[in-house]
Amino acid sequence: MLDNILEKLNVTYETDNAHGWLIVREIDIRNLSLDADSFSEFSYYSVQGGVTYFALEEDCDASVFSTAARKQGYALDVRETNTNGYSFVRGWSSLFQLISKKRFG
Repeated sequence: MLDNILEKLNVTYETDNAHGWLIVREIDIRNLSLDADSFSEFSYYSVQGGVTYFALEEDCDASVFSTAARKQGYALDVRETNTNGYSFVRGWSSLFQLISKKRFG
């Protein structure tokens, strides 16, 4: 089974006045056999304190992650946060920069 994550995955659901994102650690994504190519260019990423986080957009990408977690026997422990105005996530880099060129070539 997976040895870098526990039975529950800690994630944050960040929203602003217009949209929302599921913020997850890259290691959790990899441990679910996913990577940047598993998601759309509408999600974001950021490196903070040596840890890479993905902000998976709520309309499609967040469900890819949650479905993979559920299928592998993990539950999401979701902490919700809201920003009035624009979320800090909008200042992160587009996941498009990490997505394999083969998807668009």
